[in-house]
Amino acid sequence: MSTYASDALYKKVESALSDKTNYALFKNTIDQHMANNFDKYSSIGPIKRPIFRTEESDAMFKAMGLTKDELADIIATMKTKDSRWKIRGVDQPMNMAVVLSLEYFLKQNDEKQVKNALSYMICFNYPLFHYKYFRKAEPTESIMAYTINNLSNKYQIKTAGNVWAVLFDTTEKALALQKNGIKKGDDDAFVRFIADVRTRINGFMQKIANAYYANWNSGNYLQNEHESFEEDKYYEADSNTLAIERITNKVLTRLIVSGPDSKLVELAAKNCSVSVNLLRTYTQSMITDKQKDDIRAIIEKLLFLYLLTENEDNKHTIRDVGTNDFLIYCMKVYKKSNTIDPNVIAIKEILDRWLRELGELKSGTSSKSTHVNNVRRALYMFFIMSIMKNS
Repeated sequence: MSTYASDALYKKVESALSDKTNYALFKNTIDQHMANNFDKYSSIGPIKRPIFRTEESDAMFKAMGLTKDELADIIATMKTKDSRWKIRGVDQPMNMAVVLSLEYFLKQNDEKQVKNALSYMICFNYPLFHYKYFRKAEPTESIMAYTINNLSNKYQIKTAGNVWAVLFDTTEKALALQKNGIKKGDDDAFVRFIADVRTRINGFMQKIANAYYANWNSGNYLQNEHESFEEDKYYEADSNTLAIERITNKVLTRLIVSGPDSKLVELAAKNCSVSVNLLRTYTQSMITDKQKDDIRAIIEKLLFLYLLTENEDNKHTIRDVGTNDFLIYCMKVYKKSNTIDPNVIAIKEILDRWLRELGELKSGTSSKSTHVNNVRRALYMFFIMSIMKNS
């Protein structure tokens, strides 16, 4: 087993990332990139192209105690040992930096920073493939929406709901195959991981691009609610159901990637007479990837409740979701003690299960204490406001 790259650079990486300042820089740089490009990664398909800036890669190199030149020098030597390092893209210093950071964080069992390292891998490589397949112009949103909507469920993007979910799952699977080798600093595992990630992202983009251009040539697109119908043309309308799916995926991704918005936590806590610190702790504990299915269900059911519940007063539109009317309506329904709405009942059941996990409710009980009711209501309000902000 050859460990040339690790032997040359790992000690420097270990020394740098064990420093709190560098550790934070590694995390904060990718966090800021994700915040700046969130709309591009949370879209239903590869529409707008994110930009991974030189200063962002430089900040990562600095956090790791490395320079681009010394990484390039190591790769130049690796090319003489293994022709796979000569493949265009595989030979980028940024990719080498990612696997060296993974070696360190895997040895430390630091799952959060492993995820950040994988995010760097995605955010550096994805824009390159986006440009490869959409070089002349970024995709038209209505055509991409039609493309994704008409894919079969064998395409992960159709079921995952947004670009980031597909890219991260793809990269995680590539890591799973080479994880043990990367921990050992194995050169072969390094190059296999880099090549695999790039092959997977390329394949994903190629399939979407092929379908997109076919629809572009045929004039197929989804009409959104701001467009008017032409008498001699028939296009598929962007229905409430499709809009609910789109908004749900957008809000879910934002919560999982960025965590609970502190201002919304504070507003919900104060409105429901709950300690801000307590609600902050609870939302941070429960809004995780492990709770993704429950979070999705809450968001989706709130939107169904508002947009699709049939009654004489319900004439809400997608545009209303971002207004105070959404909050007032959802809270009004929640307060009805005798509600039979299945969406509200399901949401309360999820929140009660969370409260049991958090120790607020004893298993098998349904405490009606003011405190428990306030906490449940605060969590409910937090999700409403999160939807309002991110819709």
